[in-house]
Amino acid sequence: MTSAVTGLVLAMGAAIPLPDADPLGYPLPAWILRALAYLTLTLHLSAMQFTVGGALILLWARFRQGPGYAEAARFLGSGLPLGVSYLVTLGIPPLLFVQVLYGQMFYSSSVLLGAYWIQVIPVLILAYAGFYYHKLRRDRAPSVQGAVVAISVLLLLYIGYIYVSNLTLLMSPEKWGGMYAAAPAGNVLHHHEPTLHGRYLLFLASSFGVAGLALIWRGVFLARWGHAEQAGQ
Repeated sequence: MTSAVTGLVLAMGAAIPLPDADPLGYPLPAWILRALAYLTLTLHLSAMQFTVGGALILLWARFRQGPGYAEAARFLGSGLPLGVSYLVTLGIPPLLFVQVLYGQMFYSSSVLLGAYWIQVIPVLILAYAGFYYHKLRRDRAPSVQGAVVAISVLLLLYIGYIYVSNLTLLMSPEKWGGMYAAAPAGNVLHHHEPTLHGRYLLFLASSFGVAGLALIWRGVFLARWGHAEQAGQ
């Protein structure tokens, strides 16, 4: 095994036979594949954190009164569909690298959570549609926009929980046999993993920083373009 993570997994579940990630060998040195995986994952997480954090800040701004809140909410609402498109596009490369580097484990954990894993695409489409609906209809039907954005955010958070469950289960092969015996239909998430909720909240907390940075950049560019009054809002 060339991956440090694979070695750790094997040490944790030494009694479980696991094949090499690729019997024919990697097409490139493993360190190059891992570096590309980290790079593409960083880009994907940036788009994801802007979208989730921006949507949460948008919901908060809708219930606040004062200068600048409406402008910030409009900016974030316009960027949410673009954020989803980027998080989907930039999410494909790291997912493929995970399959190359840790495919024998990722495939197993995905099957064990299969009933939830298969929901990711349709749930994502619904969230994407909700953000687009908000952008196109926010002036015509303002009364329902808070509910539309809230539902879309909940859908994205649900997808994130499925992903964290899958990737933590990937590293716990000693649990696979028991989980499959208890739920062969793949309808149980990895709830009992002690680090699951901490990992999930860590990604969620950082989303406010990324979305806040986007708001700061908005102000900087508006000031540079001669709209200092809007930049301060």
